[in-house]
Amino acid sequence: MGAGITVDTITGLPTNPDFDITAYLQFRQERLLNNSLAIWTEDHLDHNRLPGNISIFDVLIYTEYILNQWLTYVGYNGDNIVYSPAFPDIIYTSQTVTAQTADSPHPKLPPIIAYRIARREPASTVGNQKYPFQGPSRHWKYRRAGVFRAEDGTTREVRSKFWENEIEFVCIHRSGGEAEALCISFEDFIDRNEPRFLAAGISKMTLMGRKPEPIFKLEEGGIHYRATRVWFKTQEFQISRNIPTIRGVNVEVDSL
Repeated sequence: MGAGITVDTITGLPTNPDFDITAYLQFRQERLLNNSLAIWTEDHLDHNRLPGNISIFDVLIYTEYILNQWLTYVGYNGDNIVYSPAFPDIIYTSQTVTAQTADSPHPKLPPIIAYRIARREPASTVGNQKYPFQGPSRHWKYRRAGVFRAEDGTTREVRSKFWENEIEFVCIHRSGGEAEALCISFEDFIDRNEPRFLAAGISKMTLMGRKPEPIFKLEEGGIHYRATRVWFKTQEFQISRNIPTIRGVNVEVDSL
């Protein structure tokens, strides 16, 4: 268990005191219209939990959370960066037109970072795997990770599973040069903020670099973009049904 990691006294799962869960939960709630996928607490028993582990769903929300803080830290004063699932309708909305660029007859767009899950597989069982998505065997099923007693007195079983996730971040801008600069800056942001991602519960992560494959939807629209990929290894949890507690056994013995 790494430095700064403690163990939750209720669940026995690792937590990190450097992670501000209260501030993140407030940001998360503002981003979700339906917060049914709540963070796993004693009141919301679903498969997401922060800190200690983080689902890929929360990785994508958390990235925007610390990106906003990073832009403030570095003194960014450019156009507001739109962070959105791929691909936001804004790139096809005529209302975004403010001018046309010299190298493109298409509408001028605000800077956009659009994300999508490009690949997601059960993680390799190799503890010290050298490369993403490699290994002779995988964590195909959720496995028992322990039990805990909820506030209502019921005993619940915790199951966990590791996943490997390749996230593609597509950086879109008004010109090719600006799209390149945005992508390089975003890669630098990911690299420099790795400790904050790990503090939130990501098991492992690494930049995977660029892919040569074009995104035809953007190519056809004449959109300037650069796409970079990040690999995240996450540990996600499920809560099973209540475990009945045996309080006593009555045994009747027939006389011979």
